[in-house]
Amino acid sequence: MEEEQRILEERAVERERRLDRSGIPLRFRRAAPTEAQCIAYADAIAGSTSDGLFIHGPVGTGKTHNATAVAIAASDRGLRTVFTSAIAIFSNIRETFDGGGSSRRALERYASCEMLVLDDLGKESSSRWSLMTLFTIVNARYEGMRPTVITSQYTLGQLRARLASTGEAETAAAIVSRIAATCADVTLSGPDRRLGHHGPSGTDRSVRNVPRGRPSGLSEFR
Repeated sequence: MEEEQRILEERAVERERRLDRSGIPLRFRRAAPTEAQCIAYADAIAGSTSDGLFIHGPVGTGKTHNATAVAIAASDRGLRTVFTSAIAIFSNIRETFDGGGSSRRALERYASCEMLVLDDLGKESSSRWSLMTLFTIVNARYEGMRPTVITSQYTLGQLRARLASTGEAETAAAIVSRIAATCADVTLSGPDRRLGHHGPSGTDRSVRNVPRGRPSGLSEFR
């Protein structure tokens, strides 16, 4: 029994290390998918998948929660997973300019990982450089048939218009076209689940009706 307990503890520690390396936020480490398409996708994840998800909807409808749950499922199945945002990608690459690092290596991390989860696309301030960087990543994953899960407050049409605000309409269209070709559309709706669900003690009651057999997710929704 002691040996079994030791093995379980070692596996739990290694799992947390994998999630750390993947960039999965602590707040969402126990997240389980709550939307039907996301549940099915997480259950079916395998190393051979090339399709992704485009999860969009208003603030607080569970976009990040569901996307993180998918990332956890991918990591648990041994896929090299990266959870990040466009803002973080651009920041990390820019840091290599002054720090002496390799921007190509930084870019390669996002372009070549087996599962990329890109959170809150469209929140970033766009420039020609950032748009071309985003296109490079999206196109590399499209051509390499590597799955990408994306969340956004915008529909694909709205995202295209937002990205095109840099004046690079063709590049914006190319990005959105590749997303549409490789990601199933998942629409989330409803009120902001972060609001109005805390009792007097601060206990969150926003996660309800979690499918049987799944750990309850944390309370933060995007």
